[in-house]
Amino acid sequence: MSLVLTQSPIFIHSLFRAGSTYLFNCFRRSADGYWCYQEPLNEYLLNAKQQPNALLQLHKTNATHLRHPEIGRPYFYEFFPLAAEIGESFLPTFPYEDYFNNARPESEALCRYFSVLAKGAQGRPVFQECRSAGRVASLRACQGGTHVFLWRNPWDQWWSYKVDSHFEICNLQILAAKHVPSLFVELRDLLKFNLPDNDERRMVGQRLDASGSYTLFFALWYHAMLEALPQCDLDLNIDSLSLDNEYRNKCLTQLSSHGIGGLDFSDCAVPIGLYGKEDIEFFTELEQRVIDLFLRHGCSGEDAKRIQNLREAHDWHGEAEDIVRAKAAREFDHLRQLARRLESELSIAQREGDSLLRALKSKEAENEALATALATKQSEYVSLASSLADTEARMLHVKTSLADADASLSRIKTNLANAEAELSRIKATRYWRWGGPLRRFGDWLKSWQTHAKGQ
Repeated sequence: MSLVLTQSPIFIHSLFRAGSTYLFNCFRRSADGYWCYQEPLNEYLLNAKQQPNALLQLHKTNATHLRHPEIGRPYFYEFFPLAAEIGESFLPTFPYEDYFNNARPESEALCRYFSVLAKGAQGRPVFQECRSAGRVASLRACQGGTHVFLWRNPWDQWWSYKVDSHFEICNLQILAAKHVPSLFVELRDLLKFNLPDNDERRMVGQRLDASGSYTLFFALWYHAMLEALPQCDLDLNIDSLSLDNEYRNKCLTQLSSHGIGGLDFSDCAVPIGLYGKEDIEFFTELEQRVIDLFLRHGCSGEDAKRIQNLREAHDWHGEAEDIVRAKAAREFDHLRQLARRLESELSIAQREGDSLLRALKSKEAENEALATALATKQSEYVSLASSLADTEARMLHVKTSLADADASLSRIKTNLANAEAELSRIKATRYWRWGGPLRRFGDWLKSWQTHAKGQ
């Protein structure tokens, strides 16, 4: 076995709740020296920059809640030594916004990030990811390696989603991704999905009812079977891996041919559900709608048949063979009907709550705008009042100045009248009359002197 083959990365691509944590742990517990990165596109890794110790916190409690197998060390143990590098290279768009960015320019940043992880691996790197189905080709082109596609029958997988609402929200975040294929654009309209910011809290108010939830899930499942599986070197079905020893040995042989050994699947045990008539009708009707949608958007009949044959080859549900199993199937059928109804009612309540919350925020925004406008008007009023006071003060000053001018003019007129009266009195005296010839002689003398000086 060549050194290149034994050190090249291994990628495990799947959707949520397909047994990927189990398969990841098979590699982690192996003695063959694998360095296993669980969900390298998980949004929790955004903590690496500011809170690197948070990478060691998710462990037993989370595993019990999600019904994951015991995996010993914390989920993100292998990431911790590279926390600083991850903090610099992990982008917030990686988990969901770039889900469909296969071979796009944005995938360069994704490839750099995986290169950081591959170089920092303390063994042969293994990447197990539930958000990579839309970008297998990009990862294969830039990282090489061996790519494994892990899948599960969609009925049990969808019901397994119900262990936590997180997975439903993740699917909605994928639906809100950039560059979605055209069929998902149409699906948004069919599901009446209002495209909000790709934020988990905003998605809660977009929760779908049971039919919408399965429609979206099956569309993502079908997309992965159509786009991701053919890009991989081999596929593993977790149902058959749980129930068929011959299939287990076949898978181990196939993995060995790709330089992957030291694995033990003997404890693989994923639940297989019993489904009654109502369940089957619920699933098959919605699935046909989704398949028709894919066919309208370019999926070939051959590809649809390939996927159907693959499902049938690994279908372990069968039909109830005895009265006990038949009765159990009917009981499960009734319980699942109840669960679907409750999920739909919860969806309606959350959407109504989100609508009320948005209306409340709108009213708050309107009130804030009115308060701002009122404050502006009050400020304008204060400014106008101040300007009016200044104007009134100036007017008072002008009136005072005008009154002073009127008084001065009155005094001048009085003085002028007095002067004119005095002049009239003087002109009326005999001295003024007698002095007339003398004044005329003086005027002539002044004129003569001026003329003489000019010559």
